[in-house]
Amino acid sequence: MLAFAALYAGDYYSARYRIPGNRQTLGSIEVQTSYAIRLKNGRIEYSLGDSYIETCVRSLFPQLGYTPCWYSAAMRSRPSRSVGRQA
Repeated sequence: MLAFAALYAGDYYSARYRIPGNRQTLGSIEVQTSYAIRLKNGRIEYSLGDSYIETCVRSLFPQLGYTPCWYSAAMRSRPSRSVGRQA
């Protein structure tokens, strides 16, 4: 448990004070919104929405109110919204 706390604290200080060097703390990633629409016949139809730029932090854990860039990159290809039945 102490090792986890030390890892989290090191990650926080690295993101907060740009350690090592004067590295960029924040990054950005383009996210494509997609919808999973359940039709009356039980099938699921996928529809693409607008894309947007999401700010992320280059760290291991969520810091400074942003999600880590590695997590945002992994989640950008999954359907983000599920819509109920449609005619």
